[in-house]
Amino acid sequence: MLLIPLPGLADIYKCKDSRQMMVYQDTPCATRTIGTLKPVPAPSDKDVTEARRNLERTLQENRYYEQLRRQELAKKQEEQRLLEAQELRERELMAAEAYQDENTRYYPLYAPGFGHEPFARRHRHPHGNLDPIKPIPRRPCVIGFVGDTSCR
Repeated sequence: MLLIPLPGLADIYKCKDSRQMMVYQDTPCATRTIGTLKPVPAPSDKDVTEARRNLERTLQENRYYEQLRRQELAKKQEEQRLLEAQELRERELMAAEAYQDENTRYYPLYAPGFGHEPFARRHRHPHGNLDPIKPIPRRPCVIGFVGDTSCR
């Protein structure tokens, strides 16, 4: 274990390059060193347990929000499916109504008229003439003489 080099324990130098930009490197600066960074010490046991608790809490929150997202997605997909099914039913209903309208439309049909004698015979009704009986009109009454009884 001691033979493995530990690059995390090496000194880190802060330098400025020719453009006056800050540069971090593991070798000393060529011109001027602004400062060195000390290696970060290992975390304490308390920090490790707190970091693990924070990680578990974050993972639990992520699982919770992922579950919420999946539920919302499933709800939206179900709403979309219901909407598409309703639109399909409406289209089928409209098609059925159009088919029914098309088949119930009145088309006048004219048959050839056979009005000449061999085809258009008048047959007598078996009970005779069924025309209504018309009353015989009465003569108008003119009153002119006393005792005339012609008007009743």
